[in-house]
Amino acid sequence: MGEQVINANKAAFTEEQTENACSALVAAGIIAPRVKRIRIPPPFEDISLSWIKNAPFFAEFMFRFHFFETRSIPTVGVNCIRGNINFYFNPDFIYGSTKPLTHKEMEGLIVHEIEHLIRLHRERMLEDALLFYSAGDMLINENIKTLKINNAVVVLPQGAVYLDMIRNPKRVPGSPAIPPYHGEPVTEPVYRWLTGIRQQFQHGNEGSYDTGTAGTGKKPGQGAGQHLFEDMFNSKIDDHTILDTSDALTESTLGKIIESAVISGWGTMGGTGAEALQALLKPAHIPWTQHLRRVLSPLLYDYGPYFEHTWARRNRRNLPLPGMRRLSNKLLIAVDTSGSISESLLQQFFTEIEKMTRDFSQLILMQWDTRITNVETAYKKGSWKNIPLTGRGGTHVQCVFDWTQEHGYTKYPLLIFTDGYFDYDFDVHGIQHIIWVVTGYHHIPQGKNIAIL
Repeated sequence: MGEQVINANKAAFTEEQTENACSALVAAGIIAPRVKRIRIPPPFEDISLSWIKNAPFFAEFMFRFHFFETRSIPTVGVNCIRGNINFYFNPDFIYGSTKPLTHKEMEGLIVHEIEHLIRLHRERMLEDALLFYSAGDMLINENIKTLKINNAVVVLPQGAVYLDMIRNPKRVPGSPAIPPYHGEPVTEPVYRWLTGIRQQFQHGNEGSYDTGTAGTGKKPGQGAGQHLFEDMFNSKIDDHTILDTSDALTESTLGKIIESAVISGWGTMGGTGAEALQALLKPAHIPWTQHLRRVLSPLLYDYGPYFEHTWARRNRRNLPLPGMRRLSNKLLIAVDTSGSISESLLQQFFTEIEKMTRDFSQLILMQWDTRITNVETAYKKGSWKNIPLTGRGGTHVQCVFDWTQEHGYTKYPLLIFTDGYFDYDFDVHGIQHIIWVVTGYHHIPQGKNIAIL
């Protein structure tokens, strides 16, 4: 709607006014940015080539970037959509006629955007997205200012915010006194601290920092105090509304890129910034339940390989062939109920299964030991209370794959809960996506293993 109004009145606006109006609507989330896909711009290409030798870790990300030119945002932004990392930039900001960014500033800017992705700021985001990103900016930039590439310190464009701004705050005329931040250098605590400081700016001791709002119809927090807070603590070098459009595949996509980037190495990267980044990337122990949700996430949101040919849909090229349709997001779940599975372990299994009922269109639950002892073809939330526990004998997993093939479910993902105590000489009958949730340190072949430790 907003874009239609602008188009209808374009003759009455100057080109600059039109771009400003579009930028405001993009920032408000009313319209999508107007973008043009381009090949890697020469300045970015120069950086990419130098990073192959000096910063191969960051070069790995540059290889994956899709570049988009747009004047709908004031600076730059990055997001991850359907497995692609996209870098958006305003050419006036990058190549500005009065003061274009230097090579080192562009280098710092790209590192900044990459760190937003690495730190999963979109996925960790709290209630106030823009304030959370500001907190993240401070942590990222504090790291960048001590980062060296090819023995040269990385720099950032003017307008960046740093953690030191709140650790050693300076009094700005018209602002309240700001106590120094003594908390951890972690995004969430910084965000909470900024939330409190913003309230001081919005209201002041006697409302003196929110002047000019009486009788104007403005809500609290939209006056001088709010604008002063934003001028002091909001980043001027990137646009976070772009990052906010990333989808649910971001985490799994970035995990694969980071694995490749770490293998590529660090090159000549040095300084405490490089050390902090390496520490950030050390694998942390995460609960198996969280790991399982990460593995299942692409099955919900990605197209993946789950298609089938059907004569019910016309071929897209009008050939005398069946069309394609995406399979519904069914999930087959096989629960090991052999005698070696304890009651407490079964309870853990069913607790996670209950959470899956809200995400998948159909859950097919089978119990097995040496054979399939029970099948629920439409498992619903709370069904476990009425399902008799069967089996409790030996363990032979081949029966799971045989049943799946016999009933025509080999195209669907199969999730198997087990303790792993069985013969690994089995035939999966061509089932391509198998997820094993297994106790201890067993590693079962032919599938993704998630360990319950």
